Amino acid sequence: MSRMKRFILLFLFAYASTTIIFLSLVEENRNYIGKIGWGDVSPSIPSGVRRLRDSAASQILSHPPRTTQITRRNKRVRNKSRPGNDSGQSKYKYGSPRNKFGISSPVMYSCKDDAKYRARLDVVYVKLTKNIALYSAYYDAREDIPYIRIIASVARHAKNSTLLWCHFDPEGVDTNISLVTQVTYYQMCENHNRDIGGWIISCQVPRWYVDKGRSPCAVSVSLSPTESITNSAQMSILTTEKSAQEAQVDFAVCVPPLFGKIRKDEIVQFVELTRLLGANHFVFYVYDVKPDVKEVLKYYESMGIATILKWAIPSRNVRSIWYYGQSLAINDCLYRHMATVQYLIFNDVDEFLIPHAPDTRTWRDIVAAHHMFTNTCAMTFKSTFFDLAFRYNLDFAVRNVSVLDITTRAVFYSDFRNKVLVEPSKVFEMGIHHVSRPWPDAANYSVVNVSPEKAYIHHYRPCKTFSMNCFQGTIDTTLVDKYGEEFFIKYNRTMNTTPH
Repeated sequence: MSRMKRFILLFLFAYASTTIIFLSLVEENRNYIGKIGWGDVSPSIPSGVRRLRDSAASQILSHPPRTTQITRRNKRVRNKSRPGNDSGQSKYKYGSPRNKFGISSPVMYSCKDDAKYRARLDVVYVKLTKNIALYSAYYDAREDIPYIRIIASVARHAKNSTLLWCHFDPEGVDTNISLVTQVTYYQMCENHNRDIGGWIISCQVPRWYVDKGRSPCAVSVSLSPTESITNSAQMSILTTEKSAQEAQVDFAVCVPPLFGKIRKDEIVQFVELTRLLGANHFVFYVYDVKPDVKEVLKYYESMGIATILKWAIPSRNVRSIWYYGQSLAINDCLYRHMATVQYLIFNDVDEFLIPHAPDTRTWRDIVAAHHMFTNTCAMTFKSTFFDLAFRYNLDFAVRNVSVLDITTRAVFYSDFRNKVLVEPSKVFEMGIHHVSRPWPDAANYSVVNVSPEKAYIHHYRPCKTFSMNCFQGTIDTTLVDKYGEEFFIKYNRTMNTTPH
């Protein structure tokens, strides 16, 4: 066989292999598209989740069914007051945080004077067994029967072999009354077949509380139905119910676990620009960052702009859980802010939701333009890449200020890297790029797909994906034109205020 024929055969084999890989990736990522109801794409639920869907009528309430049909609806915007001060104080060189509990740790108001209760509110991780870790507990009374929802990580082999019970111990209760309920397991949708996955475990609040018109302050999760001390973990319960006692914000941003080579200037860029877009508060889950990043995060926390939650994963092997427990952090942030935030968005520090319609400048304008009605639970936005290789705008050519330096983006939008602006009180489970389960009115709540002509996500990172054309670019100066000068002033002010 001649050299030319061998070359042609090798080329054809490589081409066929690449095509097969490409088609398999597209098929795999259709799950994301189907779950948020685009066009005629059929929704798909991972086999592990489908296998664990609740069949008994008693479990339908504790674990609402995932929505497979999405229709478009609208909802009017409800204005809320700005966050207020709180008595919880921490000592930082920049001052004391104003909202230590009110925004990201909404207390059960009847429990607020209990010192032990408040002392546990900062705990975001407790190990129950070598296979199960608990992150936070929430009182969910969105239906007639209230439940405690606990964000947890569970080893893949442990769910079927580990029974758990919730123990409640209020003062003044008759000892003959049973205040123990068994836990039910619900698997989060994006565990990606790792050894450790994210779960929402639920236990029904005992009837005694309902009859007395009371809410539990704490829950003890145990391996035994009769013993709540040995092999147990006690947690303070946060509320998900809006009330006049809790500080309220319009828009908050949840940032999944920070780790690795995140730089201080990236945090400042993210916070200062996102505040111009309409964010009132930021929630950072911090796994492992450099000292100067910790300093700037503390600075924002002292200003009442951010909440910093120390993050942990249940294994030394970070690959045993998907992306440092991203799904766990997202759903913890969802439940943590049901009582205090009207709209949540889940962004990384290189992502920005930018309004593109001529008459819109902030997220409030986006929401108002779509006239959202009561049966809308979220708005979803396409994204596109502003590749670092496109950095050549000299008007704001300042080192590391990528949002001003890069004014060229990929022509096409990603089909499955959407980000979602959600009303947290209307959702049971969040996916990374979609609403997995609305709640409590799952049959009627819907997600609005916002046209890129109105707004889309600017993603400042290298464009390396089979799902779109990363090599063809187009000029986009919307961000620089709308926010460039004001952002640049705020960015420099903060960079010069905090230590390098």
